[in-house]
Amino acid sequence: MLWNGKWSGGTWPRQLSYQRRATQRETLKTKEFLTLLEKAKNTLLHIFILAVSKCMRRGEILALHWREVDLKHGTLSIKYNLSRRDDGELVFGKPKTKKSQRTLKLPSHVIQALQKHKAKQNEDRLKLGKACQNNDLVV
Repeated sequence: MLWNGKWSGGTWPRQLSYQRRATQRETLKTKEFLTLLEKAKNTLLHIFILAVSKCMRRGEILALHWREVDLKHGTLSIKYNLSRRDDGELVFGKPKTKKSQRTLKLPSHVIQALQKHKAKQNEDRLKLGKACQNNDLVV
């Protein structure tokens, strides 16, 4: 999770991948991937679940707000995309095509994972108090 621009889960998985490629030029081995998945259990599991079960793009997941997730009815609406401009700045925008803006029905296991994640996020916000930047993002 991001708090005031800092990642609470240690090294970003993407940074780990880039560091590895820069030094060894190899992919994660099965054991390493399983270790990463185990460490991500309490922080990133909901991202893996969303990406795999709903074929969501990275920018769609990173731009997903809680106001677009309806856990009661089991749906989420994709309205925004997070992308990097040429100058490196991250910006929220509309998806490229009208077809990309869609509402997805969520399976029960995804709803359960998101409910747990939201509860954990709320708990972390209470612990951090004023230091927490509440931007309503799922991730």
